[in-house]
Amino acid sequence: MAQSVHLRKYGVQTTIDFEVYEIDGVDLRVDWVPAAADCEVMKDEGASTQCTNTATDEGSTYSIVLTATEMQAARLVLKIVDAATKAFLDKVVIIETYGNASAMHAFDLDTADQVVASVTGAVGSVTGAVGSVTGSVGSVTGAVGSVTGAVGSLTGHTNQTADHTAGIADIPTVAEFNARTLVAASYFDPAADTVATVTTLTNKTGFSLVSTGLDLVLVSSTFVAALIAGVWDRVLSGATHNIATSAGRRLRQIQDFGIYDMGSAWVDTVGGTSTGTTDGEDATVANRSTVFANAQTVAASVGLDAIHIQNGNSITLAATINGFNLWSGPPNQHGQWTLALGTQDIGTSAFSGATISGVGTGTTPHFDHCDFNATTVPPCTIESSSITGTLTLGSAGALRINNSWSGVAGAGSPVVDMGSGIGASTLEVTNWRRGFTLNNLAAGDVVTLDGVFGTITLNGADATVEIRGSYKALVNNLTGSPTVNIAGAFLAADVAAILVDTGTTLPATLSTIETDTTTDIPALIATAQADLDIITGADGVNLLSATQASIDAIEVDTGTTLDTKINTIDTLIDQLIVEIDTATGEPAQGAPGVSVKRGEKIDWLYKFLRNKAETIAGTISVYDDAGTTVDHKITHSDDGTTYTKGEVVTGP
Repeated sequence: MAQSVHLRKYGVQTTIDFEVYEIDGVDLRVDWVPAAADCEVMKDEGASTQCTNTATDEGSTYSIVLTATEMQAARLVLKIVDAATKAFLDKVVIIETYGNASAMHAFDLDTADQVVASVTGAVGSVTGAVGSVTGSVGSVTGAVGSVTGAVGSLTGHTNQTADHTAGIADIPTVAEFNARTLVAASYFDPAADTVATVTTLTNKTGFSLVSTGLDLVLVSSTFVAALIAGVWDRVLSGATHNIATSAGRRLRQIQDFGIYDMGSAWVDTVGGTSTGTTDGEDATVANRSTVFANAQTVAASVGLDAIHIQNGNSITLAATINGFNLWSGPPNQHGQWTLALGTQDIGTSAFSGATISGVGTGTTPHFDHCDFNATTVPPCTIESSSITGTLTLGSAGALRINNSWSGVAGAGSPVVDMGSGIGASTLEVTNWRRGFTLNNLAAGDVVTLDGVFGTITLNGADATVEIRGSYKALVNNLTGSPTVNIAGAFLAADVAAILVDTGTTLPATLSTIETDTTTDIPALIATAQADLDIITGADGVNLLSATQASIDAIEVDTGTTLDTKINTIDTLIDQLIVEIDTATGEPAQGAPGVSVKRGEKIDWLYKFLRNKAETIAGTISVYDDAGTTVDHKITHSDDGTTYTKGEVVTGP
């Protein structure tokens, strides 16, 4: 509740009356049972101590006696706080003392006659010795009893000849004040309005207004309505509503972050309705700004770091925009709005779902799910985006392009330009799809290309290029002393050849062997034996005399055991053909074993070539056939000198 101020004599025991209110602040608390620990007093901003006396129940109000010792201070703060479970609102009473050199007011109000050395200004009546009076005596209301003491002189005094009420006719009477309806323009302004002294007020009831400073305000329904309107119609701002946990601050937070849905200022240059920059009114989800710069102003003022752009809008940046997130909905969609960078500083900002063009500067912006036409960017990160026009690096640094693709139809490819004369830079491309052309490579540039590429074209000189993944063709136009390493990559044509050979030639060859096993091979063996007899002679002594016995044994065996073994081989070949021709599913989620069958190894290679794969933040993820679950993962890193690929581990 509001503080009250009491005036009491220094060092004299006194009684302080006070009231307490229910927790809801509406009604008086009349059933409180005071305890000794409920009242403390703080003297001259020192430490609080428990009062000597316990508060007394006076019926609907309470009182407490402060001792003469407790009253020996210039300023006292009496604190009434329920020491047990809180049963009423805390109460604070301010006490100022008088009548002592150590009091707040040295003047002793209890002394009837005072000696005044001099008086400057208007004087009503004077009792006691007066040295001199300087200034005009305005008016005297009522009879002057007497002037006691010698009056030295009166300087500048003008006799009062006119009606003593002249000039104050505009001061309302009590009846006029009671009947007055307060409006916003009539609120009392302590900085500009002057309050005349009121010597009598007879309509106070229920409690004292003296200590609150509201003596001049009459308690009425009109006043209460005006007071409530003054609270609810007040502008919410951080400067006036920033007390922690207060209702005003929480209302302001609802204003700032409730109407700014999803923590964003809202822009709609086509169908918006807002043209201003008032916090809480403009660039809200219900009153979207038609001017992007206005929304940016409101977002900065309110403390938002995101701006939502309505689908179909076209925005051209006209000023620096740092640390903002410009987005549209739904998420992860391309080409929902158009952004021209306007040669502005876009450092540390993020852009999502836009078609980008123009020139941007600054440091480390971020783009995701964007489509790039002819664009110049500072060192930045681009993710899940397409590149159609030429993407130029505008200043030296690191350019990262992750999980992106060519937006050029057919066999053509977009161009990534490393910038002319900007200095040594790095380019890291992971999980790229389709053709890729690099221009203006220069000494000191380090490039890593990883993905499933169409034709890779390198233009420039003296750069270091590391190619991984697969590629259709490599056109190396680099001059000087470049380093191009393709040891970690494979040519798509080679893979295709292996797949073709596996699917056609080998089965045909096996079929031929299967046919010849039962018909031609025995005849060929007999012919070979006859030819051998001719070479070695009848007994084989001419050339093979030392092994004639072995030859004889072979000849015997040829007619018996060998045929059986050949039939066994024929059976095994049949089984092999069945095994090769039998369709198998893809390997399950998990890590491949160290020692597995050759057929399983082929299955693993085919799954890694065929299925969806993503490379994000140093991890290659291989999905299942449905493309929804990560079955296998491979970590990899590149410090600019060594590329390291980890073993395949299980997903997801």
